Amino acid sequence: MPNPSGLPVDGDSDFGLAASDIGCRILGAHKPDDAMVFFLAAEDSLAQALKGAAGQNAGQKVQLLRQLAFLRSQFLGEFDQAKADIAAALVLQPNDADLIRFRDFLLQSGKTQLNPASRKG
Repeated sequence: MPNPSGLPVDGDSDFGLAASDIGCRILGAHKPDDAMVFFLAAEDSLAQALKGAAGQNAGQKVQLLRQLAFLRSQFLGEFDQAKADIAAALVLQPNDADLIRFRDFLLQSGKTQLNPASRKG
């Protein structure tokens, strides 16, 4: 998926985080369909960055998984994938209190919380 700027998505975590932030700002302006474009670009970029992080340290992978889980659970309606992301992060850092709280939140909530629009595509 090409990113909103028209430049190719290179799997850069910085781009993914920026696109997620822009999506949140656009969502705050009550434009969920426009925000979804940025959320999808963020997911694609972060997922590519995660694939490219195979040789990186666990902390970097955990941060990418945490961001993907948040994006997927709160904005993209990918609840099961978000739970899988957090489970994978917990394998890398099983005693991380924030990950444990996020996992518990996902398990207790049973559905997404802020899904602004259904995923298109």
